[in-house]
Amino acid sequence: MGMKMLDKIIEKLGLLSSLGYIFFSVVPYAIAGKHICTVLMLASFATLLLRKQIREFSINWLSLSLYLVLGSALLSAILSPYAGDSLNQLRKDGVPFLLCFLLLINVRELDRTQVAVYVMLSLMLGYITKEVLAVWAGATNGFQFSLYESPDSTLPKYLDFFSADTPYYLPFMLSPLCFWPMKLWQRIVLLILTVLAIAVVLVSGVRAAFILILATVFLVLVYRFWNAKPKLFAAIVFLALCGYLFKGQLTNPSISRYATIVSMQTYNFGKDGSVSERYAITKGVWEVSRDRLLLGYGPGWKKLPRVAEANGHTERWRKSEEPIDKVTLNYFSNGEGRVNPHNFYMATLFEGGLIGLAAYMSLLLAAAIGCLKMLVDNTNSFQKGTAVAGLLYLCVFFVGSFAGGAWLPVSMLVTVVCLALYQRQTKIG
Repeated sequence: MGMKMLDKIIEKLGLLSSLGYIFFSVVPYAIAGKHICTVLMLASFATLLLRKQIREFSINWLSLSLYLVLGSALLSAILSPYAGDSLNQLRKDGVPFLLCFLLLINVRELDRTQVAVYVMLSLMLGYITKEVLAVWAGATNGFQFSLYESPDSTLPKYLDFFSADTPYYLPFMLSPLCFWPMKLWQRIVLLILTVLAIAVVLVSGVRAAFILILATVFLVLVYRFWNAKPKLFAAIVFLALCGYLFKGQLTNPSISRYATIVSMQTYNFGKDGSVSERYAITKGVWEVSRDRLLLGYGPGWKKLPRVAEANGHTERWRKSEEPIDKVTLNYFSNGEGRVNPHNFYMATLFEGGLIGLAAYMSLLLAAAIGCLKMLVDNTNSFQKGTAVAGLLYLCVFFVGSFAGGAWLPVSMLVTVVCLALYQRQTKIG
């Protein structure tokens, strides 16, 4: 076997394992698949690096921001009083992200647009698999959303989590549906799957997901049919009609939650249980984070109650007479692994401090500007759909992160990779 052939095989292994990692990162309970793909990515990357086949380490705003995010996380992990846990979390989240990013932008045997399409398809296929599993499982229990309708039952919460995750994946379904060229049957199938996913969210009662889904659909329709006003008007009328027909379901316990979105009482402390708890959690995370404001405690928010206990915050809340401190203490008493900051920015502040938060905000801004430039500069239908998906996702991520979010989710990986591939192609061109 020739050396060039060996390089091609290893590169293909790196590509397939990277696409597999994206797919298994979306599918529920596929942790074994993620681990296998991570090992294969590491082996492929190490081999290609030793053979000097990894040549793309270009420094621009996007890549530099990504390296700063990972570098600041490594620094905060090393210097953290909880270095062991933090380094292990960085290994699980940061290392696969970096490996996948570098392997995909270094593929040379395929056109970079093709690689971007494969990356998007891997995410879409993973989400479709997740959707099919959620709908199938929901059909077996009458679509009882245990989070709101029966919180004390032993029903699985996959439907609630599916609904909460959908706003982050929907842009990668809607944009190809509206912009990519495809056969009629493919478009019909994708349309059915997209509508079904939206319907599951609508009956779930997850308020944040409901708002983000409506905003995403509205923005896609306005942009897609802006130059075809009759179609845009017809689409808006259709949605309004669906809303009118849907109002009869307001007695449903989950659906009725949406009426509280426009109620000012919902956002007053002590009036709404979930909102009051979020206020108290944010306050508690801020107080704990202030002890290491510059670098934080390293990747991994699950150690939050342990840090609060060690730094004396738990005891202080216990002695406090303030109602909000009582709520904070009650939540932090749930123990390690169950105390979630429920706010990505506060979680990042706790884990990476101001340096980590600044690096991540730089990454978001670089990605948003890059996607906008990609949308304006290019008329390629695949790249236009990819740019719209990236912009919509970043908007959802930015807003949704006030209610929660992951540090380096696979949806962010797909956005950054597709953008880096386009920037690399533009540079070569």
